[in-house]
Amino acid sequence: MMFLDDRLTPILLINEMWKSYNSFILLAVPFFLLAANLMNAAGITERLVNLARTSVGHLPVDWGMSTWW
Repeated sequence: MMFLDDRLTPILLINEMWKSYNSFILLAVPFFLLAANLMNAAGITERLVNLARTSVGHLPVDWGMSTWW
């Protein structure tokens, strides 16, 4: 393995990787799933899908596909 500096050891790299995985930001994923489950239980998700269908459901399909190209 090639290192740029002698002070940069594999243990230091592993420690930095562990600290980055142990961050507060990773809590966003479980809370996002919790919010989705709460919205689904309250019926909010069905109303949001109906809102999206009434807002853009009448548009031709190729208009939505044009955003990808």
